Amino acid sequence: MQPTAILDPAQLRDKVPARNVDDIVAKLFLRAWKGQTGPQPLGRMQMISDPAEASDLLSRPTDFPKYYSFLTELGQSRLDANGTDWEKRRDLTQPLYKDAARTANRAKLCDAYDRWLTDEAIQSGQIGRALLAAASEVFSHALGGTVDTAPIADWLINLRQTAILAQHVAMFDPSTVQLQDLQKRVAQQRQQLRGILAQDRALAQHMHERLMELDHSIDLLGEVIINLFAGTETTVSSICWALNILARRPQTQEEIAAHLLGGGPDSPVLSNFIQEVMRYCPPVPLLVRTVAHEGETLAGRPVTQGQMVALSIVGLHHHTDYWSDPTRFDPTRKEFVENSYHRRAYLPFSAGPRVCGGLGLARAEVAIALSHILKRYRIAPVATPIRYEFSLTLRPLGTSQLQFDRR
Repeated sequence: MQPTAILDPAQLRDKVPARNVDDIVAKLFLRAWKGQTGPQPLGRMQMISDPAEASDLLSRPTDFPKYYSFLTELGQSRLDANGTDWEKRRDLTQPLYKDAARTANRAKLCDAYDRWLTDEAIQSGQIGRALLAAASEVFSHALGGTVDTAPIADWLINLRQTAILAQHVAMFDPSTVQLQDLQKRVAQQRQQLRGILAQDRALAQHMHERLMELDHSIDLLGEVIINLFAGTETTVSSICWALNILARRPQTQEEIAAHLLGGGPDSPVLSNFIQEVMRYCPPVPLLVRTVAHEGETLAGRPVTQGQMVALSIVGLHHHTDYWSDPTRFDPTRKEFVENSYHRRAYLPFSAGPRVCGGLGLARAEVAIALSHILKRYRIAPVATPIRYEFSLTLRPLGTSQLQFDRR
């Protein structure tokens, strides 16, 4: 089964051994497209892509706790915490995300993207930074902040490079120089963010009050770092994938724009397109868990205590048993139009008790940002396939080179 030319074939090679995290992403796509759905080795991990095993893995967080060792280099947070520690951290931020995503607060989200997605930002190649600033503003306001988020956007751009190094250290055999470099980068970026957040007294006060209600021992700076990174990265990555795909599909672009010009960001045509974007290029391509107990089974299959299990979201989203022609990008895919897709074969925001706490907010932001852009601009057609970069989220390269022309 051959995929359509969305991703660059030059990157999609099964390199043995994998030399970096981008090579691992290539393996996820290639194995999915070859219909390899059974458990397979992936470095030190065992990779799975079966919906039944995915459901069992994600529904039992005590038996299969999260494992993201590279995140702890950036700071302790809800993303890599487990048990009661995770519950406290969840309660620190999740109610705020849910409130921010309410329909009554939709105007605030629109204002943030209107403010940052200016003609100058979009047409000068700064759209990536503008999207980060807008997403950071939404994040900051959800937590009670008021500070200008331009410095946060610049900080996030640098943090992404640190995360690439942190992932490499976690998945491969790092050199002493790489370890020292990572420690130095993390220390510098924690200090930089502390300085930025110190200017936002409203956010500091609001979060401090919530912290005192829950557990004052939580590393608040680490919690903010990871939540800020994860909360903005998944959103911005999804928007960038959508823009890059639309630039290569002008007819789809015009069809969506026509619907948006006659309505708002809640257009079902836009919604189906976004779902297909997240299916084809999930912002988080794999999730990692560990086996906590001896004698454990995963959907009836024995697994070994201490073993790392990598759930391939790419594999689920391209599984031949659950998707029609899964290697083809289809903006009017019948599984989404008819709402008939298998709920455990489509997990762009994970599932179970550890489902992404900000999924409602992220979905709203992606639709608002794309609606804002497509109502005002045509994205010039691009013929070349898309190259990608993996740093906690899967991001297309080249968004800053896209050409946006006023309608």
